Amino acid sequence: MTAYFVQPHTSDTLVISKKMNAKLTYGIRDNEIISIDDVKSGLSCNVNCALCNDKLVAKKGLKTAHHFAHYKVENCKGSVETSLHLLAKEILNETREIKLPKVELEIGEGRNQYLFFEAHRIKFDRVIVEKTLGEIIPDLLCYVNEKPLLIEIAVTHFIDEYKRKKIKAADISAIEIDLSEFKAGISKKQLKDFLINKAEKKKWIYNKRLRRINNEIMRERNKVIEELHFEGSFTTRRWHMNCPISKNGFASYMDDCSYCLYNVQINRDFIAGGQISVICSGKNSKNINNRIKELGGMPISNI
Repeated sequence: MTAYFVQPHTSDTLVISKKMNAKLTYGIRDNEIISIDDVKSGLSCNVNCALCNDKLVAKKGLKTAHHFAHYKVENCKGSVETSLHLLAKEILNETREIKLPKVELEIGEGRNQYLFFEAHRIKFDRVIVEKTLGEIIPDLLCYVNEKPLLIEIAVTHFIDEYKRKKIKAADISAIEIDLSEFKAGISKKQLKDFLINKAEKKKWIYNKRLRRINNEIMRERNKVIEELHFEGSFTTRRWHMNCPISKNGFASYMDDCSYCLYNVQINRDFIAGGQISVICSGKNSKNINNRIKELGGMPISNI
């Protein structure tokens, strides 16, 4: 991916330039994030690196983009990423609002996609930075109507499967914000706009409400089920004549059942003669569809 940096100008216009390395444009002073735009040139800026705590020198000449340079430390890897991570937390803590990504659910063996909530902006009642929750230390713990939301900010390191399982076990909704494309530079104004007004680069790690919705749909699917056994060979694509949703009753295992919303489970016994059967909830299709609609689901294919 091409590296970009944001070159500050005296006006509000920002120019994106190529073929330049990422520059350190934020540091720490008195536990606050400080931009290169807000200090005078030189060591007297009194700003430290957010990662190694070395003194920073403000470089504000005419030939290169304004940036900080380390005073003594020669190789501080990760300082740009750390400052961006801290800046995002500071913005969310100050504004107490964010635009959340849309909420989707895949249902059935064929992974039929449904949209339950559009991307929307919310306001927090309160924000707590890096609070320990059992074995989890989220970047931000936010409350909306006293309901918790975990926010993870990823610049280089993203949530792994271990932390994902811990979040799910804690049963607390969580999103991850991907800021990796901004490592080469972004202004505070741009980042604030991205966090508050954009849903891109944000995804749900776990959604508590969506889990309840999924459980409701699964309960409806399991109310009326039957086992349908298939005849034929793979050359005839395995078929049966008892499909409850097909107009003529005919269904092919490979072409129809494998992708059907009402397919609860497919059993394959290739040792004992290659028998295939499908646990089908098609006879309850009307109630299942009504329940999905009641819960706010809309097929993405229809949007």
